[in-house]
Amino acid sequence: MGSVAVGVALPGLWPAAGGRDFGPRGANAAVLLVILAFILRRNLLWRAGDFLLTVVLVGVLSLAIIGRFSGTQGFNYFNLHWLGFINLFIGLPCLGGFALAALWPKS
Repeated sequence: MGSVAVGVALPGLWPAAGGRDFGPRGANAAVLLVILAFILRRNLLWRAGDFLLTVVLVGVLSLAIIGRFSGTQGFNYFNLHWLGFINLFIGLPCLGGFALAALWPKS
Protein backbone atom coordinates (compact mmCIF):
# COMPACT_ATOMS: atom_id res chain seq x y z
CA MET A 1 0.00 0.00 0.00
CA GLY A 2 1.40 3.40 -0.95
CA SER A 3 1.46 6.56 1.07
CA VAL A 4 -0.08 9.84 0.02
CA ALA A 5 1.01 13.31 1.11
CA VAL A 6 -1.49 16.12 0.68
CA GLY A 7 -0.64 19.80 0.97
CA VAL A 8 -3.31 22.43 1.40
CA ALA A 9 -2.71 26.10 0.72
CA LEU A 10 -5.28 28.10 2.63
CA PRO A 11 -5.27 31.78 3.49
CA GLY A 12 -4.86 32.54 7.17
CA LEU A 13 -8.00 32.88 9.28
CA TRP A 14 -6.96 36.44 10.17
CA PRO A 15 -4.14 38.73 9.02
CA ALA A 16 -0.77 37.92 10.56
CA ALA A 17 0.78 40.55 12.80
CA GLY A 18 4.20 40.02 11.24
CA GLY A 19 6.47 37.57 9.47
CA ARG A 20 6.94 35.37 12.53
CA ASP A 21 3.28 35.33 13.58
CA PHE A 22 2.18 31.79 12.81
CA GLY A 23 -1.14 32.10 14.67
CA PRO A 24 -3.37 32.30 11.57
CA ARG A 25 -1.55 29.39 9.87
CA GLY A 26 -1.46 27.49 13.16
CA ALA A 27 -5.22 27.89 13.49
CA ASN A 28 -5.64 26.49 9.96
CA ALA A 29 -3.42 23.55 10.88
CA ALA A 30 -5.39 23.01 14.09
CA VAL A 31 -8.69 22.81 12.19
CA LEU A 32 -7.19 20.36 9.70
CA LEU A 33 -5.74 18.26 12.54
CA VAL A 34 -9.12 18.04 14.27
CA ILE A 35 -10.63 16.77 11.02
CA LEU A 36 -7.74 14.32 10.47
CA ALA A 37 -7.94 12.97 14.01
CA PHE A 38 -11.70 12.56 13.70
CA ILE A 39 -11.32 10.61 10.45
CA LEU A 40 -8.50 8.43 11.77
CA ARG A 41 -10.48 7.48 14.87
CA ARG A 42 -13.91 7.22 13.27
CA ASN A 43 -13.25 5.68 9.86
CA LEU A 44 -9.91 3.91 10.28
CA LEU A 45 -10.64 2.86 13.88
CA TRP A 46 -7.34 3.91 15.42
CA ARG A 47 -6.98 2.69 18.99
CA ALA A 48 -6.28 5.15 21.81
CA GLY A 49 -2.79 3.74 22.48
CA ASP A 50 -1.72 4.11 18.85
CA PHE A 51 -3.06 7.64 18.71
CA LEU A 52 -1.40 8.76 21.95
CA LEU A 53 1.88 7.22 20.82
CA THR A 54 1.64 9.23 17.60
CA VAL A 55 0.96 12.47 19.49
CA VAL A 56 3.91 11.81 21.84
CA LEU A 57 6.25 11.08 18.91
CA VAL A 58 5.17 14.29 17.18
CA GLY A 59 5.89 16.14 20.44
CA VAL A 60 9.39 14.64 20.64
CA LEU A 61 10.04 15.59 17.01
CA SER A 62 8.71 19.11 17.67
CA LEU A 63 11.04 19.46 20.67
CA ALA A 64 14.00 18.37 18.53
CA ILE A 65 13.08 20.91 15.83
CA ILE A 66 12.64 23.70 18.39
CA GLY A 67 16.02 22.82 19.89
CA ARG A 68 17.64 22.84 16.48
CA PHE A 69 16.31 26.30 15.60
CA SER A 70 16.97 27.79 19.05
CA GLY A 71 20.54 26.50 19.13
CA THR A 72 20.02 24.59 22.38
CA GLN A 73 19.16 20.96 22.95
CA GLY A 74 17.24 19.22 25.69
CA PHE A 75 14.68 20.17 28.27
CA ASN A 76 15.36 23.79 29.11
CA TYR A 77 12.80 26.47 29.87
CA PHE A 78 12.87 28.08 26.42
CA ASN A 79 12.36 24.83 24.52
CA LEU A 80 9.62 23.57 26.85
CA HIS A 81 7.82 26.93 26.68
CA TRP A 82 7.73 26.77 22.89
CA LEU A 83 6.78 23.08 22.94
CA GLY A 84 3.78 23.94 25.12
CA PHE A 85 2.81 26.75 22.75
CA ILE A 86 3.17 24.55 19.66
CA ASN A 87 1.04 21.86 21.29
CA LEU A 88 -1.86 24.32 21.37
CA PHE A 89 -1.84 23.97 17.57
CA ILE A 90 -0.80 20.29 17.27
CA GLY A 91 -1.44 18.14 20.32
CA LEU A 92 -4.63 19.72 21.65
CA PRO A 93 -6.50 19.63 18.30
CA CYS A 94 -5.44 16.01 17.74
CA LEU A 95 -6.70 14.96 21.14
CA GLY A 96 -9.86 17.02 20.66
CA GLY A 97 -10.64 15.38 17.32
CA PHE A 98 -9.96 11.96 18.79
CA ALA A 99 -12.29 12.63 21.74
CA LEU A 100 -14.96 14.06 19.42
CA ALA A 101 -14.88 10.93 17.28
CA ALA A 102 -15.05 8.69 20.35
CA LEU A 103 -18.11 10.56 21.66
CA TRP A 104 -19.88 10.95 18.30
CA PRO A 105 -22.90 8.59 18.05
CA LYS A 106 -22.43 5.70 15.64
CA SER A 107 -24.78 5.69 12.68
